[in-house]
Amino acid sequence: MIRRAAYWLLTGVAATAMAATVSFEAIPKDDLKTFAPIALPIIQEQLPHPPIAVDPDTDHAVGFHRQKEVALVMLPQKAVDADAIANAEQPAPIGLVLTRALAVIPRGEQKPVALKRLAAVELNDMFKLPVFYLAARKREDGLALEVYSHDEQPLLIVALKSADAGAPEVDRPTFSIQSNDADAQRARVRFTLPGGYQADVPMGVLPDPN
Repeated sequence: MIRRAAYWLLTGVAATAMAATVSFEAIPKDDLKTFAPIALPIIQEQLPHPPIAVDPDTDHAVGFHRQKEVALVMLPQKAVDADAIANAEQPAPIGLVLTRALAVIPRGEQKPVALKRLAAVELNDMFKLPVFYLAARKREDGLALEVYSHDEQPLLIVALKSADAGAPEVDRPTFSIQSNDADAQRARVRFTLPGGYQADVPMGVLPDPN
């Protein structure tokens, strides 16, 4: 059942390069609606003590894949309030992200975080899929998006800025793929939050663990 619902996440071979002519494609909504309710209990069972206590909405998962080699799926936090984001003295949960062969690139580094340093789950005993937890927080230098995984300290802190002019308003967290760098094996992922906020997170292709 997991394999049928998530062919774009659990099939194919590990990514070795980003083809310059191949872009990311949206994962069909019907597939996500089938996959998310199955995957979430597995994530919660294998990772019972996450650094951020999220309450993911499996009805509104969003995902993209590229030739089944790399993929990202976001389960947004339920009932995210724009005012709560703007005044978050403590980390305000935004959602969780499950990836295939992709990981966050910390500020000042050139490579993605190694799989051994990440929270990861096994689905169908096939692959270890990294899991990231997102939170918004009001810091001394302004509002920020914090990206966590295994540890209580964030892997990356990125400024939350006002969304670009003309960007549509959203009532729940979502994301899009902004760039796909073939030579550097990177992607830039833009998270958009209620209240007109957005933040760009750099991600890179993980090496084949085999």
